[in-house]
Amino acid sequence: MSARNDAPGNGPVRSTPWWARLNLWRALAFAGFALAFALGWTMLAPRAERPDERIVAVLGSEDVRPALVASVDRSGRYLTVKVLEQVVPTPGHALELWVLPEGKEARSLGVIPPSGLARIPLGAPAGILFQRIPNLGVSLEPAAGAPHAKPSGSMLYSGTVQMLY
Repeated sequence: MSARNDAPGNGPVRSTPWWARLNLWRALAFAGFALAFALGWTMLAPRAERPDERIVAVLGSEDVRPALVASVDRSGRYLTVKVLEQVVPTPGHALELWVLPEGKEARSLGVIPPSGLARIPLGAPAGILFQRIPNLGVSLEPAAGAPHAKPSGSMLYSGTVQMLY
């Protein structure tokens, strides 16, 4: 009788090619998961707002008393307006906030309340929108807002836009 060549321990040992080894694919899967986790963590982790990346304007009347503070994060899309000195507009009227670009027509940002806080949506990130806007102003307009694309009267409050970066 002859011994069988295919029994364990008998015959040539075949090695598995490197690309077919299970440990390689396990290691690559683990590395891919770790990379995806790290990327997700950095992209979704909340970022601390740094005060040196804010845009601020303090608006006051002619007697230089501050009445409103407008602020926004440089990459933000909502301008926060805090009314410091309550203003009671005449019945049927409202306060309207305007950007006052140099050498161009004023553009409305919207109607603001006479007291408290207002969040005004911006059409672009603040760092881009306020790039060439030196001043903000507030005028007294009809309750629904200015009937035309420009203020109907003079500015009750105005202030310089300050880039804190």
